[in-house]
Amino acid sequence: MTIEGLYNNGQQLIGTPVSVEFEASDDVVIQGDGIQLRVALTALGVSDRLGNIPRFLYLPGGGVIETHANDAIDAALASRRRGRLAGAVHFLERHRGIAAGATLMVILITAFTVYFGLPRLARRVAHAVPPSIERQAGQAALLAIRQRTGPTQLDWIAQNRVRRQLTRLLKDRPQSEYPKVEFVSMGGQLPNAFALPGNIIVVSDEFVRLAGSEDEIAAVMAHELGHLEARHGMQSVLRGSLALLVVTSLTGDLATLTSFTTALPFVLLQKGYSREFEREADRHALQLMTTRGIPSGSFVTILRKLESTRPKQGADLTYLSTHPSTDERAALFASQDAVATDTPTTSPALSDAAPAPAPSAGVEAPIETAPAGAVSPARGTRDALPRPISQAQPKYPFALHAANIAGEVVVSFVVDEEGNTRDVRAIRSTHSGFEGAAVECVQQWTFHPAIRAGQPAPTRMQVPIVFSLNGTPDAPK
Repeated sequence: MTIEGLYNNGQQLIGTPVSVEFEASDDVVIQGDGIQLRVALTALGVSDRLGNIPRFLYLPGGGVIETHANDAIDAALASRRRGRLAGAVHFLERHRGIAAGATLMVILITAFTVYFGLPRLARRVAHAVPPSIERQAGQAALLAIRQRTGPTQLDWIAQNRVRRQLTRLLKDRPQSEYPKVEFVSMGGQLPNAFALPGNIIVVSDEFVRLAGSEDEIAAVMAHELGHLEARHGMQSVLRGSLALLVVTSLTGDLATLTSFTTALPFVLLQKGYSREFEREADRHALQLMTTRGIPSGSFVTILRKLESTRPKQGADLTYLSTHPSTDERAALFASQDAVATDTPTTSPALSDAAPAPAPSAGVEAPIETAPAGAVSPARGTRDALPRPISQAQPKYPFALHAANIAGEVVVSFVVDEEGNTRDVRAIRSTHSGFEGAAVECVQQWTFHPAIRAGQPAPTRMQVPIVFSLNGTPDAPK
């Protein structure tokens, strides 16, 4: 087989016409004006075919032959079992229908991998992250948040109002496994709560003040627990970097995740979890609330309140800014229970008492009982419940803390006309060892007295005092 081409040795601008003969002995003979070369076919470099543009034969020593005899070269290479891949590519190139089908298939495979394969891989890798790395990542994210938010203005009782809901939701788990609740102030405008890696839930003061009942707080905590259970924080980090996901899954080197998670809080505040994750957390919340006997309508109520806080224009960093539509989420929860009203409800632990009034300024409202013999106030008189002035924190009994025992005491007391507490007694507790500390704590509290018919009046009240191993301010170190 002989073909024609132009030979150039790199020293002349004009090529020299030559003939190229492919011999049966697998040698290639090149002849032209003053040119006589013999090269083994195996030593000859051949460029891949691209349409009908010229091909190049690269000779040992740097010479190049340019030729348009594409079919002859393909035949010569095929007889020596060379150029099969290039030939297949050229075959697809010549058949546009097959090429289009192959391209579509590549697109579909890529899309399937991105939308189904990578999320599955991210979920598997996220659940394989050691707790120590996840805690380190969570602390780094929390530090970044605290640098951009203010310290909490909530008192101890208001904070315990949130922590008590974890006891309701996770009562079948040891307290050592409870998430750590961190409180921050967001300038009075951003009621928000979100979960971080390392079993951390960040709650803004504004959210606690917005919630009108314990059930509403419990509903949001159940949602955030869904994020923690599924490790959505780590999954978000992994999904955000394809290279990180692939390298981590192939090498098993999970330590590099820590540096990536420092950006997580800003992603959560600005973009939030994906809507897929939010729906998954909603389903977890609904199941957990149903198991614990918490009305599912409570979630709808707090969603409506949060909806009302969203800005009409400008950046929206509120709780709902990254979630599915409120109507969509409300339909899920309303299907299980009637939509709750804005009337606050008491926690199951206090179900034998009168309903709790709405809290003021974010402080968990004790349960008020009208004193015996009280008369209805005169028409137009403005009544008021006792308002706290000073509320000491309980001292955690050292022996119980050392033994990793947590508990709760319901304390009954009277706020007299001077705003002092009297007749303080523990009426119910999970462990008698906490009762003395709870009673001593409440005895130190002072209030603005209740107003009835325009005059200070004594008022019987109840309040739960929670001793939590995770987050109690005065617990021994």
